[in-house]
Amino acid sequence: MMIRMLEGRQKEGVEIIVVTIEPDSVGYGDAGYWMQLHDEMRSAGFRVMLTRDFCRHYAIIDDKVVWYGSMNFLSKEDVGDNLIREEDPLAVEDCDEHLQPVVSIIKAGVSF
Repeated sequence: MMIRMLEGRQKEGVEIIVVTIEPDSVGYGDAGYWMQLHDEMRSAGFRVMLTRDFCRHYAIIDDKVVWYGSMNFLSKEDVGDNLIREEDPLAVEDCDEHLQPVVSIIKAGVSF
């Protein structure tokens, strides 16, 4: 599970920020499951921000690498999932542009 994989890195000082859809806005599954997952991530020290309409499937690592594709990092795998790794500053910058509103909120110290 993602939490176990990243929890050690988080304890070493790596900041983990997860932006995900509000449980009631997810179009499948049980909202209670998603709420429990969010609680588990928070308990592990991750910062979790919920949104209604931000739906992107990517991860930015160390501002250098972006993993992106159809894979939902918080959901079950699907036979059609794909994931691409890019070490291209332009790819990171493109994904980072979508996160700027979130980064602004985090830097302002707003808790979520």
